[in-house]
Amino acid sequence: EKLMSEEKLHLDDLQVENMEVAKLMREKEVLNDEKMKRNETIVELYQKQREDCTELCMKKEEIRTLKILIEEKEDHIRQLDEENKRKDEVLDKLNRIIRVTRSEGVKFGKREDLCSILIETPSPTESSAFSSIPATAESPLVRMTESNLGSDGLRTVMFEKGPNGLFGFSPLKTSIVNVVSGGPAESKGIRRGDEIVSVDGVEVTNSTTLNELLDRAQVNGKATLVFRYNPQLLKIRV
Repeated sequence: EKLMSEEKLHLDDLQVENMEVAKLMREKEVLNDEKMKRNETIVELYQKQREDCTELCMKKEEIRTLKILIEEKEDHIRQLDEENKRKDEVLDKLNRIIRVTRSEGVKFGKREDLCSILIETPSPTESSAFSSIPATAESPLVRMTESNLGSDGLRTVMFEKGPNGLFGFSPLKTSIVNVVSGGPAESKGIRRGDEIVSVDGVEVTNSTTLNELLDRAQVNGKATLVFRYNPQLLKIRV
């Protein structure tokens, strides 16, 4: 009986131990399930991170492409601005010539006459707008004999305003590019190719100074001009 009692107690202890082992096994299974869920979450996060990295790389590439396109557009805009600037310079020159010729009553009958007033050599910025062409025998080239010149190559001419105006010529820079037929300049022997050296004793250095002096002379109604014969005729296609 004593042995039976001890055996029963031992069985009871084993049963308790088995129950504890079963409980531990269930807890282990729960822990394994949680671990698997965590691993799945980690895998999902890793995949999402890879997708985000791929999207970021694509966006960086798009940004680089957009930068290149923007630079190309800016270069194109700069080229257009330069081209427009050259066109504006050409238009300003032509408008200036038209204003001068209209104020002096000049009429052009030939294309060579209009081209010949563009005596100024084109600047590098105008090289694409103008192209030089050689002068022909029919061009209105300046012809003058040495008997018209003084010993120093200078001539002093006095002008006074009359019914045909004060001067009757069209300057470009400091050179005479057109003379009105029957005007004061023609009657005094002024021809295309003459260079204006001074006006009323003031030396002429550029077109701005010349225009100011000529405007002042128009107001005064008289002026004394010094000319030097320096023909330079460049025909260009307009």
